[in-house]
Amino acid sequence: LVVATVFSCKKDNSSTCLEVKYFMDYCPKTGASLLEIVNPDLFTDEQGKSVSGVAFLNVPDSFKVKDKVFFVTYHYDADLDKLDEKICPAIFAPAKIFVIDSASETQCKD
Repeated sequence: LVVATVFSCKKDNSSTCLEVKYFMDYCPKTGASLLEIVNPDLFTDEQGKSVSGVAFLNVPDSFKVKDKVFFVTYHYDADLDKLDEKICPAIFAPAKIFVIDSASETQCKD
């Protein structure tokens, strides 16, 4: 799994619903988790390449099960992203961190 350092969502992420799969804890200090994007075409790095792994805050404990698939709505908060200025020892490079607003086992409601 490759984690890019800069992400760009192709849709307005204030209302985006993503299908994700839990991969692993990202950094215990920040509480972030690394999730795989089921449809990686929704995220691109600064070169326009699809990104499959993204770090998220606020993943409910009940969803922190390896390979569990679920849906999230989220937003980006630049202030919270600063919590991860140092590289996490478990990951090869720092990742932009997004914040989960809601998580569900079923499709997000519009």
